[in-house]
Amino acid sequence: MIATKIHFVSAVRERVAEVVVGQDVVVERMMIALLTGGHLLLLGVPGTAKTLLVNTVAKAVDL
Repeated sequence: MIATKIHFVSAVRERVAEVVVGQDVVVERMMIALLTGGHLLLLGVPGTAKTLLVNTVAKAVDL
């Protein structure tokens, strides 16, 4: 079960990295929030790819 989740997280990271560059820490925290059923608040100035990141992760995990 853990191996499946690790593979899932790795696959999502690879897909997101193709679209969004330099947000590895945020992607990791998003995956933690998704896997634990938690929440995540993305803060930042306009133009820092927050919406693009959320949309890309949603497509990668097929939501």
